[in-house]
Amino acid sequence: MNKPRIKTWKLFVLIVLVVGWPAVPFLLYHVVDQAVTIHYMQIGYRDTEVDLYNLAQFTVAQSPKLTRAAVLESLRRTHSPEKIKEEGSVIRTGSLSFEFGSDRTRARVYRWNKK
Repeated sequence: MNKPRIKTWKLFVLIVLVVGWPAVPFLLYHVVDQAVTIHYMQIGYRDTEVDLYNLAQFTVAQSPKLTRAAVLESLRRTHSPEKIKEEGSVIRTGSLSFEFGSDRTRARVYRWNKK
């Protein structure tokens, strides 16, 4: 009476080994591949953010007489109106913020929603 139970158990173990053993390296490869891809994407995004920040600072430094109207006009050409937020002397779009002084002729650019 125990003989059929033993055969069933042996068959189950054999099926798990035949099907599962080749799947382990395949799954391991995909997990490692995904981890490496995400790591290098993160490095690329970080470098892009630094470059964008440097570019924004350079642009404002090269044009110290950048007016609020000129910034708004430029942003409206490239962004939809709902993405541009005006709050007093600050204009925000995406992660960039343009802050104008009391004379409203000089802009300062900085990232405002960083962590």
